[in-house]
Amino acid sequence: MLSQNTTDKLSKQTFQSLKAAFPTWRSVLDAPAADVEATIQKGGLAHTKVKRIQAILQSVVDEGHVVSGEPSLEHLRGVADEQVKPALLRYNGVGPKTVACVMMFGLGRSEFPVDTHVLHIAQRLHWVPQAATRIQAYQHLNRRVPDDIKHSLHLLLVEHGKCCVSCAKNGRLQKESSGSCPLQPLIHRGTTPPQLEGSTSQPAMLKDDDGPPASGAGAAAPAAVKTEGAELVRVKEEDE
Repeated sequence: MLSQNTTDKLSKQTFQSLKAAFPTWRSVLDAPAADVEATIQKGGLAHTKVKRIQAILQSVVDEGHVVSGEPSLEHLRGVADEQVKPALLRYNGVGPKTVACVMMFGLGRSEFPVDTHVLHIAQRLHWVPQAATRIQAYQHLNRRVPDDIKHSLHLLLVEHGKCCVSCAKNGRLQKESSGSCPLQPLIHRGTTPPQLEGSTSQPAMLKDDDGPPASGAGAAAPAAVKTEGAELVRVKEEDE
């Protein structure tokens, strides 16, 4: 949650600052919100983030998920993927990308999170339509990318998007330029991208992790999108 609406560098700094002041999650929960907020100001949206972090911690405690006096989500390690996702999505401020990251990095599950870097490169490679949202791209790519390369491919695309001027969104680099882009021969021009797989309809009120909510009542999915199955559940999430 600290990574929402900020850079990797700042999110790491704010997490280090938070843990230096409050070494345990119980101490974060018990501390005055203003004191916690002061430690993460650098990352932006501190007031909202603290409010949501403490609310989630309180919910975890209220649900009885406490280990050695500390709020814990370790019980999710023994829960099936289809149960983990709704269990996390019900927390205010947690959305599809956050859930995918928790599942991949924290629980070792075969998930393929889609952030702005991954989406931009996937669109350039025509893995997904240009009009696809991150949530639609996640549902499609999470089905199509082989489980055994999801973790490494995600990290590779994120890193490439930070240091390649050709593939960085709006050409803004977050790291030193890597020079020539090895993906150039693979960039499709003038070809039609595939239809998306998965439950890809997106209600107007659904927010993703990196951008604003869809605008307008009944916002339609892109024409190239193939919608299958039930609609996405509505989730309440801070834009990331």
